[in-house]
Amino acid sequence: MRIDRSQMVWGSIFAGVILVFGVGLWLPASFKIRKLKAEIVKTEHDLGITRGRTNGHALLKVQVDDLRQRVASNNKVISSVGESAKLLRELSLKLETADLIDQGYSALKNVIEEDVIASPVELTFRGSSVKVFDFIERVERMPRMMHVDSLEMELDRETGDLEAKLLLTIYYSGEEGSEL
Repeated sequence: MRIDRSQMVWGSIFAGVILVFGVGLWLPASFKIRKLKAEIVKTEHDLGITRGRTNGHALLKVQVDDLRQRVASNNKVISSVGESAKLLRELSLKLETADLIDQGYSALKNVIEEDVIASPVELTFRGSSVKVFDFIERVERMPRMMHVDSLEMELDRETGDLEAKLLLTIYYSGEEGSEL
């Protein structure tokens, strides 16, 4: 079987039409696929950034829930400003009855934050390690909201006594003592 010239022309036209439609349809689809792949990569990148932020929010939520639980389980109260003298006398009495020597007590400048007053107090004292730790434990057991900001201790090698400096913040509210 022989192919004549008209069949070749028609075959060429048919092949050309197939080629034009193939390239005409494939090329735009190829560009579209490349564009979609680039959008997918960008979206995955943005999702990764967002996921990191979301994880941070989840961790923050866990921390806030933990703090709320701790506050709810706290049986200490924030003293009212009117009770400040009484509380400072109680702290001074604990210091005196702890049988410590070289006792010092100084109230530092108050810091007012919203509806709470933070009153730092510096206590210095000296004594045996048992007496020093007993006093610190007594302070921790006080039923008022306080925070130990720092505790510095140094051993006196000659006497065997501990010299301690305790920076303590006592919190007061402007209202009557309210439970946290």
